[in-house]
Amino acid sequence: MEGETRYLAATVFEAANYSATDEEINALAANMEVLELRGLSKLNQRLLQGGRKVWDTFTEHNFASKMARHHAPEVPILYEPPDGLRRPPDFKIEIGGTIYWVQIKSLSNPERENRQARIVAGIRDAAKAIEIGKFFGVELAGDFAEGDVLALVEAVAQKATMPGDSSHNPFPPAGTTRATFDGWQPNKTTLSHLTLVLTCITQRNNS
Repeated sequence: MEGETRYLAATVFEAANYSATDEEINALAANMEVLELRGLSKLNQRLLQGGRKVWDTFTEHNFASKMARHHAPEVPILYEPPDGLRRPPDFKIEIGGTIYWVQIKSLSNPERENRQARIVAGIRDAAKAIEIGKFFGVELAGDFAEGDVLALVEAVAQKATMPGDSSHNPFPPAGTTRATFDGWQPNKTTLSHLTLVLTCITQRNNS
């Protein structure tokens, strides 16, 4: 193992005020080397920058390391991919022609997480009743409520009836934005209904 990488790993723990064992330092150094080889050095830099959310970055770092070890080098793993979304998901992984969007989320507030899970499930279920074969993704603001679900799906459905793809559609169209959504045609997959494939949730209300 490269001595420089091990030194950097030790520096990360020291900055986080955590007394790491040699085994933990070696494990982090090995993960850092794996990510460097897979073009994910941005995650290494995030760890070295430290900051208030360094432990959230550790979670992302560990996840990326596991994915990099589990999948062949030919499988692209992108961190915060620049795909045109205002707030990109944490990871984009393409396996066998299928794209997986991954958002790493903190479970520090179970009540909030449960409410958000109900909202996402409600959007997904309501969309299944719309017989339009398109994908869509939503970005929800912190003040998006369960009572907004049906109106949002109706707005997505209305936009989906138009030809071509759409992006950065605000909801509601006037006033304070509580969500934005994108819609696009599948390349090969045949869909029987509107299908939610991407969800991002902001923790601050839009203004």
